[in-house]
This record gives sequence, structure tokens and C-alpha cells, in this order.
Amino acid sequence: MKILERIYTFFRTIQRPTGRTLVLLVILVVFIGLRWKFLQVPFERDEGEYAYIAQRMLSGEYPFQSAYSLKLPGTAMMNALFFIAFGQSVFAVHFGLLLVDLGALIAMYFFAQRFFDKSYALVTSAVLAAFLLSRSTLGFAAHNEHFVILFVLLGALLLLRHSTDASPPRSMRLLLAGLCFGLAVLMKQHAYWFILWAIIASYFLLTGWKQRVKSAALISIGASIPLAGFALSVIHVGENSAAYFWLVDYARSYLHILKWREAIVVLIVSSRVILLDTFFILCIAVIGLAVLVRKFRSNLQARIVLLFGVAGFCSFAQGFYFRDHYFIMFAPAVCLMVAYGAQYVVSLIRPRHTPRVSVALVVIGASIILAQYFTVQHGYFFSWDGRTLLHQVYRNQQFDVYPQVAAYIAENTRVSDAVAVIGSEPQTYFYSRRRAATKYLYLYPLLEPQAFRGRMTQEFTREVEAGNPTLLLVVRTPSQFSENPIFASWLEQYINSSFTLDKQYVFSSINEPGDSGRVLSIDLYKRTPNVPGSKRLSL
Repeated sequence: MKILERIYTFFRTIQRPTGRTLVLLVILVVFIGLRWKFLQVPFERDEGEYAYIAQRMLSGEYPFQSAYSLKLPGTAMMNALFFIAFGQSVFAVHFGLLLVDLGALIAMYFFAQRFFDKSYALVTSAVLAAFLLSRSTLGFAAHNEHFVILFVLLGALLLLRHSTDASPPRSMRLLLAGLCFGLAVLMKQHAYWFILWAIIASYFLLTGWKQRVKSAALISIGASIPLAGFALSVIHVGENSAAYFWLVDYARSYLHILKWREAIVVLIVSSRVILLDTFFILCIAVIGLAVLVRKFRSNLQARIVLLFGVAGFCSFAQGFYFRDHYFIMFAPAVCLMVAYGAQYVVSLIRPRHTPRVSVALVVIGASIILAQYFTVQHGYFFSWDGRTLLHQVYRNQQFDVYPQVAAYIAENTRVSDAVAVIGSEPQTYFYSRRRAATKYLYLYPLLEPQAFRGRMTQEFTREVEAGNPTLLLVVRTPSQFSENPIFASWLEQYINSSFTLDKQYVFSSINEPGDSGRVLSIDLYKRTPNVPGSKRLSL
């Protein structure tokens, strides 16, 4: 009974402002403690792309001058800020990510207060922390979705601030909200759904067409500012044609690569991992979703939250790739659903039990949720080192080896030398601090069944030959570029005409069915002496 009394007293304490602040601080401190061990984990390839582009930006190059990308340059720009503040390292990016996620947790807390009392707002912050840490969302890696939700939550907070006031929102606040949503899009294009949500939400929050049109215009103007800045930068350096091709033409083709049947399989696989790690959290979210649907017509707040969930899900589902880390864009809406679900469950418990018993049942439920979350991810949080983490999560991709490979490249080339990586591992360029001989950081466009593969193959090979790399890195896999035999033939001709094998890293990868992308070896070829360059090879 003494334990029950202490728990009840604690719950009474957190109803006070100082108690809630203390709980929020505990959430942030626990988050830091659990994330800290991941700060030195080597980059995976997406992180390597952002880091390399950021590195080139700090050398004075604009987006698309140094590298082609399907993504807008917002995340690379954030990485550049981290490099300025903390130095060019893996730690700098992951420490910067930690700060961004802490900002998102705080923004989530204040945003949720628009819909709940502060106790349930704490629930949303705690649940978001669980998603941002989880193995199932690749929470340790600095993917652009983390940056998206920070700016989305800031924009939403500005939009809904004082929304219950009789007076309309101030113009500057709406403009700043739009700016935040525009920055979210600059991080990842999928976030444009949140701009649509903001315009629709302002429609419901305001009365009179004049105020509604003004609000939509200000949000749109604010959102266009960072995007206009990017557009002007690529026009300034003459890369507007390349940017348009990659961000519009190729992006459109890329979105149609995956068929409906394949998309369903991807969704099932991705959902299975998330369900395993956060099963009880998602069960409560489903209850919350049912509550929101029931209240949709009669309750303005429920309507806004449900539409926020639609925007989050559409961002997650864009292109139907359903990659693990895409779920992070849906996570803030799921957190609000969890709070609605928890509120509903508590409303069922309270009338049937005394306050102390009700508190005890809530504590037991929370303990079960925490136990499930940490039990299924025990190794991930408490025993895996960085190498084990990468091998467990990415299987046979060998991301932990590339710092060693890059160190060898740096030792055996000059700073002014160009290097070509044949194998979609842009982190190698960042680690070695060497310029890429081609703007193509990935081979995927050359291997995908998409309309521009022939054109991009020609462009890639032409750039590599013109770039005159001192060293060629080839990542060997079982498929060995079989999706594009023309490219495979060119590569062998190019190696035989200009290079000799200098060093090889061979791996005893686990042979898993369907794992055609597993790395068998990393081969380093050095340019043959007295062969300064090579003539254009026919394809």
C-alpha cells in the first residue's frame, strides 16, 4: 500500500507545472542517454550522401554542382551547419541530429497542448522519443525525416498558437509557419503534404473567406521562400536543367518503378518490424484513431488531428516505398493518436475504480508497454556496439569498413586527386575528403528499370572518364551489375584499359535468399602508370 500511495503522490505532483517540467526533462535526459552510444556509428549511404554534399558546400560549391540527387539540399545544408559548429566528422552529424531530435520532442510537447492538458502532452513527447530511438525506424541514423518533423512541428505550433483566441492569427506568425513548412520540404519533398494540411487547418480555424484566403496566401508565400532560394542558387550556377531533370523528370519516373503488388509486400515487411518494436504503443494509437474518426464531424480539434495524420501518412507512403525511416514523418500524428487512445482508456477506468487503483492500473499498463519496447530491443539499446548494430540492421552492406577503406584512399592519393566509387557508397568520398570523379553518387539509376537508364548510363560513364580518377573503387555484389549489361561491359573495359588492382577487401557474407545486394568484396584499382587518361570507350 505504501508503494501505491507513493505512486499516487507522484501522479499528483506531475499535475503541477514544476512536476511536468521535471518529467519532460527526464524524457530528454533518458533520450540523450540512450542515443549517446550511437553518436560514433559509421554512416550508412544516405548519411554519406548528405555529408559529402555538405563537405562540398563548405568548399564553395552549390547544390548540383558537386553531386546529383533526388533530394532537395536541406539535409545537406543542416549537415554543413553541424560541420561548422562541431567539425567534419560522424560525431558532428549525429550530435547535431541529437539536438534536432531534442528540439522535436520539445516542440511535440507544446504542439500537443493545443489538444490535451499538459499531462497527455508529455505522453506524446515520450512516445515520439520511443519512435525516434527505435531500431525499426533506424532512429540512430541522420535521415532527413528527423529534420522534416522538427520544422513541421514548429510550423504547426506557430499555426495553432492562440488558435482558441477570438482574434485572427497575426500575419507574421502565419508567414513564419509557412517558412517552417517550406524548410520541411527543403529537407524532403514528401513534406509538401503538411503545407496542404496547414492551409486546410487554417480554413477550419478561421471564419470568413477574407481571413481564410489571406491565411492560405501567407502560408504559401512563407513556404515558397526557401524553395525559391534553392531555385535561384541552381540558376545562378547554371545547374537548373540538371536540377529539373533529377527533381522532376527522374523523380517522376522513380515513383513509378514500384508496382502495387511489390508496394504491398514492402509495406508488410516494414510494418512487421515497427509492430514488433512498438506493438502496444500502436495498439493504443489504433484506439485513438477510432476516437478521432468518431469525433471527426462534431469536434474541430479531432478534425485537425485526423487531417494531420492523413498528411503524415501520405508523406510516409509517397511512392509506396514504405522504407523504415519514412515512418518518422507519420510519427507525430501517431503520437497524438496515442494520447487520444490513452485519454479514452483512462476515461473508462476512472469511473469504475478509486483514484489510487486507477493510478495503479495506469502504471501497470505503462510498465507493460515499456517492458515490451525494451525487451525486444534489449541488444540494440544495451549490448550492441557500432559494428554489431550495422551488421544486425543492414546485414551484409559492410558500412563499418568504409572508414578504413577511405583512410587507405587518403593515404594513397593527393588532395587534388579525383576518385570514382562504383557502388553507391558516397560516404567514401566524405571519409577520404576526395572529390568524386562523377556527380553520380549512386549506381541505382543505372540499374533500375526506369525510362532514363540509357541516358544516365551514358552520362555516368562519360563523367567518370572525363573526371580521370586516380583510384577506382568497385563494390562487388552477386548481381554484379547484371541489370545493366552495357554498363557492366563498359566497366570491365575501363578497368582493363587504365587500372590495376591495388587492394581488395573480401567478405564472407551470409548468403541470404534474395540478397543480391550483399557485398562480396571492395576492390581498389589504381591508375596504371603512364596512362594519364583513357579515350572514350564505346557503349
